[in-house]
Amino acid sequence: MIKKYYAGFDLGGKNLRVAVADSDGKFIGRIFSEEVDVSFGPRRISEQMIELLDRASYDARVELIDIS
Repeated sequence: MIKKYYAGFDLGGKNLRVAVADSDGKFIGRIFSEEVDVSFGPRRISEQMIELLDRASYDARVELIDIS
């Protein structure tokens, strides 16, 4: 059976958090958090989300292509 992985994002007014979990709901690796500067607009926030997901997947030893 192929193991499935998922990414979870929490985007609040000041902070962005990203985590990777397996299909059992268990977090893999660390939860990454970073302050969001909304003055850069939605494009930069999207870039931050991708950057944090990249760091979280690397920490979890999961390829980005394997994350749903």
